[in-house]
Amino acid sequence: MFQTLPITILPLPIDNTKHGTEHDDTLHGSHYDDTLYGYGGDDDLYGNNGNDKIKGGDGHDLIFGGTGFDDTDYYGNDKLYGEKGNDYLDGGFGNDYLDGGHGDDHLNGGYGNDKLKGGKDNDFLEGGYGNDKLYGEKGNDKLYGGYGDDKLDGGDDDDLLRGGYGNDKLYGGDGHDKLYGGTSDGILKDTDTYGNDYLEGGYGNDYLRGDYGNDTLSGGKDNDFLLGGYGDDILNGGKGEDRLFGWYGNDYLEGGKGDDYLRGWYGDDTLNGGKGNDVLEGGSGADKFVFNSWNEGIDVIKDFDWEYDLIEISEHGFGIGAEFRYDSHTGDLFFEGSSTVTDTYQIATLENAPHGFDVNQHIVTI
Repeated sequence: MFQTLPITILPLPIDNTKHGTEHDDTLHGSHYDDTLYGYGGDDDLYGNNGNDKIKGGDGHDLIFGGTGFDDTDYYGNDKLYGEKGNDYLDGGFGNDYLDGGHGDDHLNGGYGNDKLKGGKDNDFLEGGYGNDKLYGEKGNDKLYGGYGDDKLDGGDDDDLLRGGYGNDKLYGGDGHDKLYGGTSDGILKDTDTYGNDYLEGGYGNDYLRGDYGNDTLSGGKDNDFLLGGYGDDILNGGKGEDRLFGWYGNDYLEGGKGDDYLRGWYGDDTLNGGKGNDVLEGGSGADKFVFNSWNEGIDVIKDFDWEYDLIEISEHGFGIGAEFRYDSHTGDLFFEGSSTVTDTYQIATLENAPHGFDVNQHIVTI
């Protein structure tokens, strides 16, 4: 009597590696995990389905990752398309175009002046070396300019943008974004319709614009220009001789160190010049002018309205029982001493010497 034994059939190993030549090649992957090498020439490489590894090599290559998690890098002026899946695209050398497509992609421009587009979902874009353009598009993206004069645009949703080294331009787009200029001179704009954004200039002479939403703008070092836009914004010039404009809304402006110019514009604004001889202009509305200490400089208040505006004095900085004297002929305001300070110091000049100013009515201690 014969006995039937089970037979196990093992699949033959499949080598999904394809090699190009030093000429112009077209390589197609399969539905599995492929490895494609273009080598020299201007190649067209298609990963198709699966988690593929694609290396363009020298030449100006056109690469499509297809679906799945793809890993691509090459030399030359290349075009890389991640398409569906979570892809890693590396431009390498040359002026490259990288498009992540669908999925949470990681794009690295490498060397050269590159253009990177994240596509949908949450992407991570690195410009690398060169003057690059990075577009996060949809999703909560992270954009890093790296070295060179870069342009970063977060697009939709909540993005994080860092300019890095060079004179960069950063645009937040829609959503609650965070923008950091890095070193050198930069332009940072919150270009959304809504969203409460954070913009930080860092080193260099920066231009920061908040636009809509309740934004926070920090100039950092050097001489910066800050514009709050619409909403109740917080502006801090930091170090340097800065110009701060609150524009619409009830804004808080602080000059920081240096001789700064602060203008609240519309709304009930709070202006704090900080250290240095600052120029303060409240604009329309009931404004407050803040003085932290008697030794931070002599500020000029250009438009004090004795019917609506107030001067706020820090008890911590001036001492308990601080007394003040106002010269209605010159508009000069003097600190006459306190429990801890016995000398007299000028702290401000009220331009046009408003005769309705009264130290007992218009100065409050906090």
